[in-house]
Amino acid sequence: MARATTSTFFILTIMLVVFLNSSAPAVAVDETCKMTGEFCGGIVGFQCCDGLECILDGDYADAGGECKPTCPVAGEFCGGIAGIQCCKGLTCVLEGDFPDAGGKCTKGTHYKKSRY
Repeated sequence: MARATTSTFFILTIMLVVFLNSSAPAVAVDETCKMTGEFCGGIVGFQCCDGLECILDGDYADAGGECKPTCPVAGEFCGGIAGIQCCKGLTCVLEGDFPDAGGKCTKGTHYKKSRY
């Protein structure tokens, strides 16, 4: 009788372990989005908040990176053949007056006209 009780206990324990492992998440995931400069991607797949994109540090499985704005911030390139627009509140100051001219995003308005 002791042998049957031990076997039954062992089988029930295994079934309980299998059930608990299949119903629990493998990794605790932070449900909030990541802000500028925070880690994103990785094996957990952390997502950036709206207006940000995850710039990965490599092209391999489970690569991680950093959340960066989807639009250029002050001092970054704008305009050009792609017509890259600056983030809200910034103006693209072109460095030339020709088609597809590029420039830099700056705060406020400036004397040079911007097409973007």
